[in-house]
Amino acid sequence: MRSFAAGLRFQLTTMRGSIADFQPLITVPFFTVIFLSITEYAGRPDLAPYAVLAPTLIALWGMALLVAGELIDSERWAGTLEALIATPASFALVITGRIAAVTLVSLVAFAETWVVAWAVFGIAVAVPHPALLLLTVVVTAVAMAGTASMMSAVCARPLRTNLPEFAELPVLCARRRTGAGRVAARVVATADPRRVPVLVG
Repeated sequence: MRSFAAGLRFQLTTMRGSIADFQPLITVPFFTVIFLSITEYAGRPDLAPYAVLAPTLIALWGMALLVAGELIDSERWAGTLEALIATPASFALVITGRIAAVTLVSLVAFAETWVVAWAVFGIAVAVPHPALLLLTVVVTAVAMAGTASMMSAVCARPLRTNLPEFAELPVLCARRRTGAGRVAARVVATADPRRVPVLVG
């Protein structure tokens, strides 16, 4: 468990120096205002709980993909992955601790949405079943952490190509090792379906 705790502390320390890691949390108040404005303008106050919950799920998903999902790849590109694997500490526990840290931070979005709903619209979302809500939050956090673990292990950073960003997405999971340590990737989908190049880097 010391490896898990060390990974958790390391990730929290790393995130303090990177404002980009908190981008999903920064957008939560704006999404909350937008969604609640829609429900209020439409005269549907009964949909307010959904408008409050949606930004939270967006933040959880965003941090799972953008932060936790790139942990292993960021170590690889920084040249520290080999050293991390070679240490006596369990690599799986260290990564799991780091993913848990990101997931815990992302849960701040719950408090953000509730505060914005109350401060801006005067809406206090009632929770008739707090135990069920807590269980749902825990299960959702575990699911997001599991998704982040899968993304961190499977996907890699896009190769440098002249394709638009959305067309580089298939490259993420198509990279593979070839002879002499080279990395090859096949673009399985591009903006122009007639062009399916093979990239070697």
